[in-house]
Amino acid sequence: MLMVRTKTRASDIEGIGLFADQAIPKGTVVWKYKPGFDLLMTEEEVAQLSEPAREQFHNYAFLDEKYEQYMLCGDDGRFFNHSVNPNCDDSVEDVTTAMRDIEPGEELTVDYRTFYADIQDHPEVAEVR
Repeated sequence: MLMVRTKTRASDIEGIGLFADQAIPKGTVVWKYKPGFDLLMTEEEVAQLSEPAREQFHNYAFLDEKYEQYMLCGDDGRFFNHSVNPNCDDSVEDVTTAMRDIEPGEELTVDYRTFYADIQDHPEVAEVR
């Protein structure tokens, strides 16, 4: 669940991005996993979705290394884009923090390689952004 004010809009990185709607000081918790709000699903549960629902789900969910299940953020946290030089750190379990001061209007980014269990299925993540 997002812990700071944000907005979504078109991103220069990819599709829609998540942007700070307030100043975010270094070390601030930006997002944290909230059971019941954020959704975890097994591969079997995802397979039971209709094809259009599965496509939508896979567009925004990721296979979480810790839980070995697919996670779908219950809010706009699903719009964090990948960067090899991110401004948010998600290497601590279930929490994403600001790595530096972030200005209002700045896109919030994370390094997907730190939590995607199925990273080999996402060659676009290896690209420098």
